Parts: sequence; C-alpha cells; structure tokens
Amino acid sequence: MSNPIYTDIPVEFDKQCILSFPSGELLKRIFGVSIRIRKEACEEQNLTYETKIERHYSFEDTAWHFLIDKKELRINHQVPNLAADELAEKCWKIFYPLEILVDSNWKEKTIGNEEEIAERWEVLKKELDEQYIDEVSAWYISEFDKNVRNPILLKTIIDQDIFLSFYFSPLYRKYKPFVFSADEIVFIPIVPKTKSIQYNITQAVSEFYTTYNSINIKQKGMANDERSGEEIAMRRNFSFKQEGEAIELAYGEYTAEYDLDKETKNIQSIIGDCTLQLPHDESRSIHIEAYYLREKDHELVNEKVKK
Repeated sequence: MSNPIYTDIPVEFDKQCILSFPSGELLKRIFGVSIRIRKEACEEQNLTYETKIERHYSFEDTAWHFLIDKKELRINHQVPNLAADELAEKCWKIFYPLEILVDSNWKEKTIGNEEEIAERWEVLKKELDEQYIDEVSAWYISEFDKNVRNPILLKTIIDQDIFLSFYFSPLYRKYKPFVFSADEIVFIPIVPKTKSIQYNITQAVSEFYTTYNSINIKQKGMANDERSGEEIAMRRNFSFKQEGEAIELAYGEYTAEYDLDKETKNIQSIIGDCTLQLPHDESRSIHIEAYYLREKDHELVNEKVKK
C-alpha cells in the first residue's frame, strides 16, 4: 500500500455523505494491468495487459454500459507460446469487446452482448476444429463451447475476472459522517473454477485530497465465505454443512487502495492484495496493480464511442 501525501483541503461529498458515481458523460480510458498469482508449491504467474474501458449511461434501461476490451496479454512477460496457452487465448478473445450492464445501485452486473459473443464463437470454432485435431484440444474446445452456450456459465467471465472484481468495487455509496467509512462485501476470484470468495471489508475515504488532486480510498477485511476451506478446495460453489454443524472456514486477508480523480471521481489507480489459506497445499494470493494510462488518451481521440 502507498503512503499518499495529503493537502489540507477536505474531500467534498454529496448530501448525506454520499460519494457519487461519476456523472453521465461518455468516458474512454486505457488501464495498464499487472496481476501476480501465487499458489503454494507452484511457480508464480504474472499476467500483464492493457484494458480499454468505455462507459455511458442509458436512460432507456437505467443502467451504466461498460465496453471492456483487452490487448497485449503477456504471461510471465512473454506472449503465450505454449500450445495450450495459445488455444486458451484464442478462445477467450471472443468475449471481447465485452459489454457489461451495471444497474444504478452499482450491484447487479449482466452481459449485454451475448449474441455478438455467440456469433464470434461460431466463426472461431470452425477455424479451431480444423486447426486443432488432437484429443486434448478437441476436449477443451468442446467444453468451451458448452460454456459459451450456457448463460449462467457465460456470466462467470465477469465473476472470474480479477481486474473487473476490483474495478467494480462498491466505492460509490453513502459513508458514515465524520469517520467517512463503510462496511461492505466484495467477491474475489482468488480460486479459479469456483464461486468467488466473499470478503467482509471496511473501506474508508481520506478526509483530505492528496497532493495529486485525488481521493484516496483504503479497504481492509477478512474472508467470510460460507464454505469451508475443504469445500472451496473441492471447487464447491455452495456449502453442504448441516444445520448446527461446525466447519472450519477458510482464513484470508484482503487490502486494496484506490485513487479517484478529484473532479470526476473516476478511478485513477488500483492496488490490491488478497490471500486465502486452503488445505492440501492450495493456499493462494493475488496482487494487482492497475493504472490509468493518460499518455494513451491520444489513441482514443478519433474512435467512435459505441452507443
């Protein structure tokens, strides 16, 4: 976590100590994202990429529309070069651009371009079926096909995205007067192929603006998932404990820090750490850093915003 220097200018909230979501202007920006994933007894994995975010508000369906795109993926600082990694990257590219609809309460998220994704997949699948004929690749393509065709499984591309889990954190809400803090719940996909882990957190807004003309928000909390560590390790999405049965919950810690632009309240940077201790040597940790790349704004000037 950083140690920002603060001014003596108090942060301005809306009425009732509410930190409002940025107004309805169109937004385009590019973030540089770096994610470090550690699993006990395994080699550390580093992911880096750029993600472009476009945002506008629709009065027709009273929702925020986010268009997310990814590019320049690197795994351990290299372009994916293993056959399995190459196949996985080709498949996952069909999800982008990804349109996400977020309701006015900043809680519910849904995919807005499922039909486009399905059409992209139909085209790509024909190419992959001709290119990858070995048994393992054929199995992967078949399983991926099932996920794309299942709306419930398809939504996991939002839930299992580490960057989006931090980006859509519940920052814009009512805070306690004078202490400028609030209790919240976040879900982080620290364990793949299962429901994201619940963390109960307290988040606090800095009383004063920083010297970088930003609003600093810090979050800190602990894992509080209903599933036991054993159930999470078994990739169960729900707990099967009986009423009155005592189970050992998984222990984990969570910290995150956000810098928001003083005027627009748009996210400028994210730094986050998340841990979870599981049985069978499957303890995990995530470190994420994401920064708004202001120097990339010129690339977006002439692009047309999707409406």
